[in-house]
Amino acid sequence: MNKKFFLGLISIPGLLSLIPKLNQTYITILTKSPELIISYDSFLFISLLQPCILIIASIFIGNWATKKLNWQDTILNAIEANNLQLLSQSINTQLIPSLYYIIPASLCFVTTLYIALFPLLDNNLVLQINDFSISSLIMRIFYGGIIEEILLRWGILSVLVLIGIKLFKKHSELIWWIAIIISSLIFGIGHLPLYLTTTSPTPFTIFLMISANSYAGIFFGYIFKRFGLISAMIAHILFHIIWFLIYLVSST
Repeated sequence: MNKKFFLGLISIPGLLSLIPKLNQTYITILTKSPELIISYDSFLFISLLQPCILIIASIFIGNWATKKLNWQDTILNAIEANNLQLLSQSINTQLIPSLYYIIPASLCFVTTLYIALFPLLDNNLVLQINDFSISSLIMRIFYGGIIEEILLRWGILSVLVLIGIKLFKKHSELIWWIAIIISSLIFGIGHLPLYLTTTSPTPFTIFLMISANSYAGIFFGYIFKRFGLISAMIAHILFHIIWFLIYLVSST
C-alpha cells in the first residue's frame, strides 16, 4: 500500500472523531449568535475542510522531507512494500523496544500532572483537561494519537530538521533536538485555543499549559526520531489510554 495513501486512510477516524465536538460548537454559536445563518452541513464541511487540507499537505511534505533526510520508518516501508516478514521484523526491532520508553514515561508524566500541575490550575480548567467522555477519549486517541503526529512530527519536525541541515550544512543530533523543541512548542501553543475558548486562564496558567504540552511533545519527538512515526503514534495513543486509566483510579 502506498505510504501516503496509508497515512491518509488512518487519518479518517481522527477527522470523524471531531464531529461530536463540532456539534457542541455549532450549538454554542447558535446560542450566542442566533442571527447567524449557516446550516449545520455547511458549518461541518467548512470546519472539517481545514484539518483535511493540513493533513494532506503534511503527508506529502513529510514524505518529501523524510526522503531528503534519508530518514526511514521501517514499519511504513514494510507496509508500502506489502512485506509481512519485514513488517514483523520492524515491529520487533522498532515498535516493541519503543514501549520500554513509552509506558514508564507516560506513567511518570501523568502522575506529575496530578501531583504538580493540577493543584496550580483552576478547577474548571482541570475538569476540562480531565474530560474523558467517550467522544473526548475517541478524539484524544484518533485525532491526537494519529493526526497530531502526522501534522507535528511527520510534517513540521521533519521539515525543521531539513531546514536546519540546509542552514548549518551538516546533519547532527543538535539539529534534531532544536527541531524537536521548536515543533514541541508549536504543539504546546496549538493546544491553547481549546482552553481559551471555554475558560479565562491567567498568563501563568497559559505558561503552564504550553510547558506541559511542549514537554509531552518533546517526548513524542524523541520517539519519532529514534523509533519512527508509527511508534510516535502508539506513544501518543498509549499516553492518553494510561492517563484515562489513572483518571479512573483517581476518580474512584
